[in-house]
Amino acid sequence: MNLISNLTPVLTQGVNSIQAQIATTQNQLATGIKQTNPAIQGIVTRLSANISQYSSISTNVTAAQNVVAVGQTSLTTISSLITQMQQLATQAASGGLSSTDLASLNTTFTALASQISAAVSNASINSTTVLSTGGGLTVQIGLTTAASSTAAFGTLGFETSVVSVATALSISTGTAASASITSLTALLTTVSTGQSNLNAYSVSLAADQSAVTSLGTNLQSTVNSLQAVDQTALQAQLQQLNNQQSVDYYLVSQMNTAAQAVLSIFR
Repeated sequence: MNLISNLTPVLTQGVNSIQAQIATTQNQLATGIKQTNPAIQGIVTRLSANISQYSSISTNVTAAQNVVAVGQTSLTTISSLITQMQQLATQAASGGLSSTDLASLNTTFTALASQISAAVSNASINSTTVLSTGGGLTVQIGLTTAASSTAAFGTLGFETSVVSVATALSISTGTAASASITSLTALLTTVSTGQSNLNAYSVSLAADQSAVTSLGTNLQSTVNSLQAVDQTALQAQLQQLNNQQSVDYYLVSQMNTAAQAVLSIFR
């Protein structure tokens, strides 16, 4: 009877151990993530944190791209408005128009200039712009605080170089119209330069986005490889554990039968 009593905790411990291993194996099969040692888990934790950082950086770069895109759209609008102003100025400078006609043309001309002002003012997202002074972008593109981890994009200052000039022009007289033609030609050059700058910003941000996405993807692949389970090996291990569990249950059953037989002697 003492022998049976001594075997009870041993078998109980064995059954509990097998059940725990079965649960762990089933969980790995269900999640597709294997149980790793502390060293590997530490690496996974660190890389996962980096992946999260790169995801945030990617979001910030996308936000910056949107700001630049809004600026590019506004410059296209501004270029079209300046061209329309040029046409009106050319018409006013051609001569043969009455003062009433010139006043009517000038009203339309002034309205177009106001639209340029609005286009510059409205070219922002959450108060961030690349067209007005005080704007510009600073984007984190790396994981450190080093200068190479930050990309800065300056503002074009168009409220001074374009808006102030355009809104000061007039075509109320032939002489004023001729002067306006020269100024508007210079403004188109300024806008064209601005478009080139924003295109450069866009290309740079696209490259940053590609690099950040690639780094995040590569780190995720590394994490996946560290955590990936061998389905075939785990299935074989689970079968072996189930077989061992059956043996343990059989032994427990036999032990219980033996114990009952011993006890019956004393009845």
